[in-house]
Amino acid sequence: MNLSNHAKTQAQRRGIEQSVVNYVVEYGQRSHAGKGAVRCYFTKKSRKLLEQELPPKDFAKINDKELKCFAVLAEDNDLIITVGHQYKKINK
Repeated sequence: MNLSNHAKTQAQRRGIEQSVVNYVVEYGQRSHAGKGAVRCYFTKKSRKLLEQELPPKDFAKINDKELKCFAVLAEDNDLIITVGHQYKKINK
């Protein structure tokens, strides 16, 4: 998965590891973010799945704040536009 320069900068500024960005894209819930973009974020179900898939030692390295992050992908799902911390609950 490719990160835009903006996404790289925001991830660094916000303390979100590249591995966590990859996990949220792979395991996270997806919803429309407008203008053809897709928003990926963790739900309880996707966190549980990630916990089952990763070795316990690797999952323990991820802090709770990082699991409350999101990624916005371009409409072709090949480029991550931005990443950030999720502060509000997402209504489905």
